Amino acid sequence: AKSKRPATWSTGATSSAVISAVSSPTMLVDTLTRCISPISPSRCFKSPEKQRAPSQQRKQMPKLLLVAFEGFELLDAFGPLELLLLAGYSVTIAAPTNGVVRGGVVGSEACKSEAAKLEVRSCVPVVASHSLVEALSQKWDLLLVPGGQGTRALVGDEPFLATLALLCDASAAVASVCTGSALLAAAGVLDGRKATTNKRGWAWVTESSKRAATVEWTPRARWVADRTGGKLCATSSGVAAGLDMAVWLASDLLGAGVGEAAAKRAEYVPSTDPADDPFAALVK
Repeated sequence: AKSKRPATWSTGATSSAVISAVSSPTMLVDTLTRCISPISPSRCFKSPEKQRAPSQQRKQMPKLLLVAFEGFELLDAFGPLELLLLAGYSVTIAAPTNGVVRGGVVGSEACKSEAAKLEVRSCVPVVASHSLVEALSQKWDLLLVPGGQGTRALVGDEPFLATLALLCDASAAVASVCTGSALLAAAGVLDGRKATTNKRGWAWVTESSKRAATVEWTPRARWVADRTGGKLCATSSGVAAGLDMAVWLASDLLGAGVGEAAAKRAEYVPSTDPADDPFAALVK
């Protein structure tokens, strides 16, 4: 039985012609050259696509900078980050020095940091890719400052506060969660603005620095958005309240419904009323 002709062979070539050519390498090459049908380049290569106009190119992802430090509260940082990543932000983590910083939950067990003069439970090491000074070389769309036990040491750290103030200047919008507002206040970022903070830590935050006295603290608020001078500075109540603020931030900064869509993907039901604060009663 005759073998089937390969699909790439010319219809003018016969199997016997190819077989007889095997006896001579030179003839084989010549025979293959004549027997293989030429293929149009258009069948093998796609024509290059036209370069998209700048208006059609994909927009660059907005940039978020998280300010981390020894003893930051885990949920303060990673709760909002989860939602803001889903909303479309790219995230960079910076700390006083690049490398490992430890976040945790306020408590008295395990993991002690003499440098930060704190004790936190369930320490989790987090890698900061940039130092705060290195982060100054870029502009940021959103700066996020978490709270945590570590704020107690940093609220009086003048070099840290000076760098934080410069980072806030380099950011289009600024936000804090929980006692992170104490750091913004001490850095002068909240001068003359409305703000809120953790209700259990209310007394400490509102008296934590001389500049805290210049802030218009709002005791009944899940989060507060202040646009004094045309720049958004948002502060949330304690820990999980940062999630609600993050949903609102995403929709406010990236477009209506963006935050709600991110929350839906995370299967989170946010509080949408900033005045609905069931923990306000804790303020004394």
